[in-house]
Amino acid sequence: MQNSALESKGFFRSLYDFSFSSFITLRVIRVLYVLITIILSLGAAVLFFVLVARHTPASIAVALIGVPLGYLVYLIVARIYLELMMVIFNIGKDVRGLRERAEASGG
Repeated sequence: MQNSALESKGFFRSLYDFSFSSFITLRVIRVLYVLITIILSLGAAVLFFVLVARHTPASIAVALIGVPLGYLVYLIVARIYLELMMVIFNIGKDVRGLRERAEASGG
């Protein structure tokens, strides 16, 4: 199967494509998820240690229960949002492919 215009351009050509005929979202989304995971992990670790260092029962309870729970919720929400974006762009890519095949077959 031939590559569509969405996949055939390089990253920088797609980045400076002012007609938006090619998208970088599908290429960037994986890197973005890694960055989000790293930032959330570092933030959760820092918050955990800050709360434990306060030495109060409430802050220790929040550190042991709230921080991991909040971390998981934020990571799940970020993952769902990014997957939703990928699905939308993949739907667009599929619709474009269907349209190109219909035009090529004369229909």
